[in-house]
Amino acid sequence: MRTPVTDSVKLPRIKPMVLAEKLGLPPNLTKEILQTLTQARLLTETRGAEYSFVPARPLARISVRDVLQAMRCGSGSDLVTAADSQRPIVSGVLQEIRSAADARAESVSFEQLVRQSAKAV
Repeated sequence: MRTPVTDSVKLPRIKPMVLAEKLGLPPNLTKEILQTLTQARLLTETRGAEYSFVPARPLARISVRDVLQAMRCGSGSDLVTAADSQRPIVSGVLQEIRSAADARAESVSFEQLVRQSAKAV
C-alpha cells in the first residue's frame, strides 16, 4: 500500500495502539478520538493486516480549528454556566475567547505543524 503524500511531507499511517503508546493515552480513549476525527472526515480508516488511519485530505487543508471543532462537537464538551443573571455575561466572554482561539487555530494547518516539528528535531 502507498503512503499518502501531501506536498513534500510523507504521511505515515497511524496505528491506534502505537499512537496510544506514544501519547501515553489509554487505548479506549485513543480509539474514541480517532473515531471522532474519522466521523468529522479529518481521518480515513484504512484496512489491511492492521487497521490504521491517514489524513482524509492534505494536511495543508486541515486546520487546528477543524480538529478542535470536531473534538468539541464529538464530545459535547461545551461549557455550561449556572442559570442565573450572570449567565449572559459569562457566556459572552466565553464566546469571545472561543472566537479568538478559533481565528488563530484556523490560521494553523497541520502541514505547518509537521514542518515546524521536523525543523525542531
